[in-house]
Amino acid sequence: MIKLYIIEDNHFVCICLKAKIMFDIITIGTATQDIFLKSEQFKSRSDESVKTGKAMVFEAGSKMEIDEIISDTGGGATNCAVTFARLGLETATCFSLGRDAAGREIRRVLKKEGISTRIITQRTHEPTSLSIILLGPSGERTVLVHRGSLIKSPDLILDKIATKWVYISSVGGNLELLEKIATYARSRNIKLAFNPGSGELKLGLKRLFPILEATTILVLNRAEASQLMGLPYSFRKTVVRQACGLTPGIEVITDGKDGACVISEGQSYSIGVYDWPLVDRLGAGDAFGSGFVGGYIKYQDITKALQYAAANASSVVTKIGAKAGIIKAFPKKPLKVEIQKI
Repeated sequence: MIKLYIIEDNHFVCICLKAKIMFDIITIGTATQDIFLKSEQFKSRSDESVKTGKAMVFEAGSKMEIDEIISDTGGGATNCAVTFARLGLETATCFSLGRDAAGREIRRVLKKEGISTRIITQRTHEPTSLSIILLGPSGERTVLVHRGSLIKSPDLILDKIATKWVYISSVGGNLELLEKIATYARSRNIKLAFNPGSGELKLGLKRLFPILEATTILVLNRAEASQLMGLPYSFRKTVVRQACGLTPGIEVITDGKDGACVISEGQSYSIGVYDWPLVDRLGAGDAFGSGFVGGYIKYQDITKALQYAAANASSVVTKIGAKAGIIKAFPKKPLKVEIQKI
């Protein structure tokens, strides 16, 4: 807050002006209310007809017992913002909410974490997005999503933003919004981290090129990388090798239980995962991506950033929900990082 004193009718009058805050990072994407339905009766089985090779099976017409119902907040923008805030970075987040109970709860959680909500948009006639997560005993889950209020290009008033980094998660494939952010980042020398969702990947490599060209850190899982480059998922080494050069900066490829790989300046950095109990996989991707970007901002070192990301993602899957397991400090026993020339 800036206080400006002027003389009016021989009296000092104080006028308070809101100063533009410089953030370390702003996250842009989605916010959701997450409702977890946990049941021992949710079973999965092998099914070669689906991409993951596993399908959750329900008997038509049956009743299933729910053992536990848990309500939480989610969405890429909020999950990643919590990682950055717990790392001690000055963090803001931008997305759209409904004017409802779910929206109020999301704002409450963010404020509790010390995250600025000043550039959040709220809409009266659209609900907050909702996810119903069916969680089985082995940690596998199926997510039912209702897309409520989503951020649109006019919602992002760039004059309000002063930041060193922007982290983009899924924005529903809104190319106009992505191009607006990329253009602004280039014009202000703001570093851009990009973790595209399914909507962005459907745009294809050619239409995403202007955004990728402005990206400092790109985060993809192996399936997303293979889809984006049109390569078979089974060609693991080829996917990693071809990802080199997708941006002028750093590419991060995660691979579930097989760890992750980072590509930068002709070198690959690989890391495994912690052997910690798996409870819920939801949020692992956000935890790894934001853990790497946040760790890179804080430590300015790829190896340390990768170790922080691995610990963050491994911790998140030990809890139900995308935020409960987010760590607050560098791991006491970091995993080993292997470095090779590409």
